[in-house]
Amino acid sequence: MIRKKLSYSLKNEVLAENVYTNNDKILLEKGKRLTTSDIIRLINLDIDSIYVEEEQKNIAIEVVSQVRTLWSQEDKAFTEMYVQNLDQIKNLFTEIAENKDISLQSYLNGYSNMLESVLEHTSVLHTLHKIKGHDDYTYRHSLNVSLLCGVIGKLLNLSLEEIWTLGQCGLLHDVGKIKIPVNILQKKARLTNEEFKQMKQHSLLGYKILCNIEGIERHLREVAHYHHERLDGSGYPEGRRGDEIPFYAQIVAVADTYDALCSDRYYNRRISPYQAVRELLESSFKNQLNANIVVPFVQFMLSGYAGYSVVLTDKTCGKVVFIPPDEPDRPLIQTDTGYVDLRQRRNLEIAEII
Repeated sequence: MIRKKLSYSLKNEVLAENVYTNNDKILLEKGKRLTTSDIIRLINLDIDSIYVEEEQKNIAIEVVSQVRTLWSQEDKAFTEMYVQNLDQIKNLFTEIAENKDISLQSYLNGYSNMLESVLEHTSVLHTLHKIKGHDDYTYRHSLNVSLLCGVIGKLLNLSLEEIWTLGQCGLLHDVGKIKIPVNILQKKARLTNEEFKQMKQHSLLGYKILCNIEGIERHLREVAHYHHERLDGSGYPEGRRGDEIPFYAQIVAVADTYDALCSDRYYNRRISPYQAVRELLESSFKNQLNANIVVPFVQFMLSGYAGYSVVLTDKTCGKVVFIPPDEPDRPLIQTDTGYVDLRQRRNLEIAEII
């Protein structure tokens, strides 16, 4: 954190410490993104300086280092595209948070090349889950979801134009989180009911943000608004059911859920893709996620792990050697001492893909 002299230039910066009144009551909480009215209140109280967070201008070095070890030499071009797009997304979200006029297209030029590369070489997505830690999670998650959405669009035989729109929907689905206090976004314990109520506001905030950006397609606004809706009416913000939920939002819901489960978050550790797809399947059985989207996505993701080394929940190490088409989430594992058929050993799961 850094102490800065109070001025209107601090608008949109994040408080690093609570600000108290003369009666020792909290006036502004740590993690709040400052508004003009906040600054006016502080000036009226004769507060001359405050502590704010030193925001990173670039993606965390640790994230970049991990990304550059994920893909093989022949995928080096994709690696650099991924890093560059993470930076672009962070810059885009920062400019939106600062209420600057943006040209979305200028941020999408490099992204279009990356999406095209993923559609040609879908196997690169099978290693995204290996990025550890929660540095720059919102930006990584946004990019990952967009790429997963593009592949789902391909699996569903959508047109290239539809896939392009769907990718943008994934990229901006969580943009509303820039308006959520940092102390809630980065809380390492379970959110209280009140904090969760605030967190859920990100979908409506994202919708409002995108309504104010010129040239944004209707689909992008709808997805930001409805990607947490569920077919059985158990989602938010409106409790929509079935076809009341836009189809693109149903697709993003699947990609969003999968990537969140496979990623380290401040309040939760990641689980393996095998465990994540089981949760997707269970959600489709409960009529929360669309099975027509979930099933082909699950089959695609799991079919790519043949030959990968894995660790089972009992700490046994082995390699995936056969993926049964009827139960792709319960493959045959070759170990040093023989084989483990997860269709027969129902008490075991794949805890980690190495």
